[in-house]
Amino acid sequence: MKDSLKSWKMRTSAVTYFRAAKAFPLLLIAVALLIINGCATVTSKKPPGGGGVCMASWYSPEFIGQPTASGRTYRKNDRTAANPTLPFGTILKVTNLSSGASTTVTVNDRGPFKRGRCLDLSYQAALDIGLVGQGSGWVSFQIIGRDPSYVKSILNGAWSGPGPYTIQVASFEVLSNALRLRSILELNYDDVYLSKVSGSGGRPLYRINIGKFRDEKAAGLVAAKLAAEGYGVMITQYNSYF
Repeated sequence: MKDSLKSWKMRTSAVTYFRAAKAFPLLLIAVALLIINGCATVTSKKPPGGGGVCMASWYSPEFIGQPTASGRTYRKNDRTAANPTLPFGTILKVTNLSSGASTTVTVNDRGPFKRGRCLDLSYQAALDIGLVGQGSGWVSFQIIGRDPSYVKSILNGAWSGPGPYTIQVASFEVLSNALRLRSILELNYDDVYLSKVSGSGGRPLYRINIGKFRDEKAAGLVAAKLAAEGYGVMITQYNSYF
């Protein structure tokens, strides 16, 4: 009887060991996924305030000469970058983790729009750190300052009568530029909409607006945030667009 019990315990221990050994690779995979996901959180829409590590890419040639979200023109030989949330004018030191090469860039655009990335570098910046050939790569970035010329003030539009009010962020003659800015603002703001008005000479203008506010104070809070980020904004009467 004792021998039978001992034999049963040995078999049970062997089965338990076998199952544990079989499950161990799965456990390693699970741990690896947790680590990867932990690293991926650095590439979310809101990177750490002082810096971090993320996947970076660079602008394709089709964007040369196009307006950025800050209103400034993208030039491939400037050292600039796009980021989803950092205020325009934020100055970053960016280092390629593969080569160790570094460069300094100024954030003046929103993007990138591919999952898992948090920086789009200009051609020159990507060239500085050896990213052009590989297309994308892991970089570290550190906030080292801000260009104050990007900070904007709030303009008050001309209107008569009470609210509701809205915030005008930009006005474009080219629809595609307006649609791009709208999609950028929708990353971080609600109720972003486009309105079409008649410009000089009867040409259409496409305005990007945010919100419908009961009073000017409520509109001013959102407008102040936008201006601090670097958007040139104007508070005006909501009904003036319709």
